[in-house]
Amino acid sequence: LKAFVGKCPKGLEAHHLNGIKTDNRLFNLEYVIHSENQLHAFRTGLQTPSTPNEKAVIQRSKAGQLIAVYKSQSEASRKTGVGISSISYCCSGRYKTAGNFLWEFADQAIIKDHSETAAHCGCVDTYNYLHEKYGIDIDTLMDIVAS
Repeated sequence: LKAFVGKCPKGLEAHHLNGIKTDNRLFNLEYVIHSENQLHAFRTGLQTPSTPNEKAVIQRSKAGQLIAVYKSQSEASRKTGVGISSISYCCSGRYKTAGNFLWEFADQAIIKDHSETAAHCGCVDTYNYLHEKYGIDIDTLMDIVAS
């Protein structure tokens, strides 16, 4: 991207729209903030939590704007100073906010995004699609989307 449009603006990084890091054609590149790049990586499966027991979390402003995506609740706590139990309670729905932020598990956000998209386009196989893509059983998907 630098070769096409010049130096990267401060606070931004190159993002490959199709997720293929070696595809450096101009129409496949854009500048985004780091958290947007991370969220895309989680949504597309390019990045997963570093251990099987960790769940990625999304930090949002009270207005719902994306602030950051963290690989785990412990990383979010270290980087924000918000207590890990408060983040966990917020993600599980026991608290509305933690540290003046909204928090949610990344997988729940992905499922909500896909189900909202499917609702708008009239797709009838939403749960089957999500089950196949993320490997989550249909009853769990229905609980997450309903929450």
